[in-house]
Amino acid sequence: MKKSFFILTVITCLSLSFFINQQIKKDKYQDHVINDLQEQLTTLLINEKASNENNDWFQEVKEEEKLDKYGASVLQIGGEGSKFTQLQAYLLSEQGYLFPQEEWILVSFNTPGDLMSVNCREGYRLSECIYNEDKISPSEIDDFWGCRVPVKHQINNSVHITCIAN
Repeated sequence: MKKSFFILTVITCLSLSFFINQQIKKDKYQDHVINDLQEQLTTLLINEKASNENNDWFQEVKEEEKLDKYGASVLQIGGEGSKFTQLQAYLLSEQGYLFPQEEWILVSFNTPGDLMSVNCREGYRLSECIYNEDKISPSEIDDFWGCRVPVKHQINNSVHITCIAN
């Protein structure tokens, strides 16, 4: 009995040692692949940035430039109580996005997370708000809070706004 237990223990230790060595080899290979991917991505990003600087279609909106209007959408994910959002600010006059998104769309929640407020950045006023495909009445749009809507018990809630320069 002791002999078989000893043999079983030795076999287990050898198997474990073999498994650990295989994992170390995999980890070293994965590290090599990850490093190679990082180098390729860095090269691609540098090349993309250089090509964007030489193209007329790539236009950056400077801080001092004032847009007449822009659109934005907020997708709240998780329903009531969740403050996880995905933001997107975009030009209405032509195709393009505004970055950083957080500077173009102001989103806040009350403490329990059952009310979400969406507003435009400073210098713009909210002219239209659509919440889950329902247009919010202009009388319900507040200068300070913007478009204030209840967060429903559903997977996601969406708000689309149009902002016009003051």
